[in-house]
Amino acid sequence: MARTHHLSFYGSLLLSRLADQVLLFLVPLVVYQQTGSASWTGIAFFVETLTRFVAFPICGVLSDRHPPMRLLRQSQALRALSCMAGLAAGFALEGQPALVALVLVSAACGVFTTQGVMAREVLLPHIFPGERFERVLAHAQIADQLGMVAGPVVAAAALAVWPWQGVLGCSALLFIVADAGLAWWQRQHTGDLPQGRDASGESWWIPLRIALHHIARLPGLKPLIALAAGVNLVVGVTQATAAAMVTGLLGQSDARYAQLQTAGAV
Repeated sequence: MARTHHLSFYGSLLLSRLADQVLLFLVPLVVYQQTGSASWTGIAFFVETLTRFVAFPICGVLSDRHPPMRLLRQSQALRALSCMAGLAAGFALEGQPALVALVLVSAACGVFTTQGVMAREVLLPHIFPGERFERVLAHAQIADQLGMVAGPVVAAAALAVWPWQGVLGCSALLFIVADAGLAWWQRQHTGDLPQGRDASGESWWIPLRIALHHIARLPGLKPLIALAAGVNLVVGVTQATAAAMVTGLLGQSDARYAQLQTAGAV
């Protein structure tokens, strides 16, 4: 029972990350295939990733003030609903409007993914009382990384069988199964989980101001932020142009593109 209890939680993290990576793989590839424009592919990637980073401060405040388990489950349910809405729009619309719907779905899922990540970080020290936090964190990271590695392979395999609307439906199903696993784990869990703190009357700006104060005053933090921004810039440019470079300029198949993305994840 204890082993099943552990697997249900880590399996939920794995499936959730897998579905998220399928979306990250899908959007630039489909936009390039439909438009043949590297510029539009880059814009689509920019939109779907910008929302993830912009949402971090807001999601951090939410995770402080509200029960993180509820936020984590809501993030998975909302991602599933977003994918189903995109699936309906994909079949109802054609051409550029359908692509816009796909990009908007990915952007919305990016916001909810950020909320899930922040809520998960708050939960991790409390999920398995009595176990070393380093062990719990390592297992969570393994599940996360496996989802990142398998995502491109799963997306490419699904695209070989179904149109992109079907792949979007697969992502919705993965989010639903991930939430079911988390719900089962929650019913079996016997320890206390954090419930958030009462911040009624407290301005949302206060925690953001504290964070900005730390950035400005803590020694060595600004160079680290600049370094992280530089790395993310290089990675972002690579990911935004990979679909156009591999399938367009080099004339390779979707499977080759999936292999490249998988190698990058590894």
